[in-house]
Amino acid sequence: MGRDPHLRIIDLVAETYGVTRDEIMRKCQSKTIREARVVAMFLCRTQIIPTPSFPEIGKAFGRDHTTIMTSVKSAMLRQIRDPYMMARVTAIACELGMPRSPEDVSRLPLSSCPIELDPDRESLA
Repeated sequence: MGRDPHLRIIDLVAETYGVTRDEIMRKCQSKTIREARVVAMFLCRTQIIPTPSFPEIGKAFGRDHTTIMTSVKSAMLRQIRDPYMMARVTAIACELGMPRSPEDVSRLPLSSCPIELDPDRESLA
């Protein structure tokens, strides 16, 4: 059986951001680690096929599914406002083999969660 795709994504994101898997998994709130965690959650939701549920991703990260929902939406909004972050996420997705194109990702039920985020909100989940 192959390696857990959640861990593969977490490890690649950790390497890209210069942090460790343990730092991403802990509740550390430094900006870099928080951003790495949100990107990893977003990539788990958008690049694993078949698409895992929010509770499945939550289990992998040791978080509640609502935290994952908020983080995924936050990552989406942040990429709209920040071309550098979008380029970084795209580069990580390419490194993963990018099974889903940006067009495919835009069709995923990412925004079906009932949490409304203000696009001008500065903080990540």
